[in-house]
Amino acid sequence: MFNGGVTGKNRQLSPCTKITQDWRFSQWPKDEYSLLELSFESLGEHKTRLRVRQSNIPEHDAHGNSRQDELVLNGWNSKFFVGLEKVLGYAVDRD
Repeated sequence: MFNGGVTGKNRQLSPCTKITQDWRFSQWPKDEYSLLELSFESLGEHKTRLRVRQSNIPEHDAHGNSRQDELVLNGWNSKFFVGLEKVLGYAVDRD
């Protein structure tokens, strides 16, 4: 994604319930991946809960820059969820 700025490898694909990936920013140390888990739960007709859990985020990128966890969180919020709201046409509940 993002012209190679984010890459990943699927670990597990469970139809309609879960996606698990090894996930990384291109500026992270070579071969260093976090674990991304996307879980989907049906809440009835036309409503699904998406849980995003990302662990093993490195403290520093390959250049020594810290706060990688904040970059990941900000990326999910500004790139993924804002885009999803535009596609859906309404605000997404976030908790």
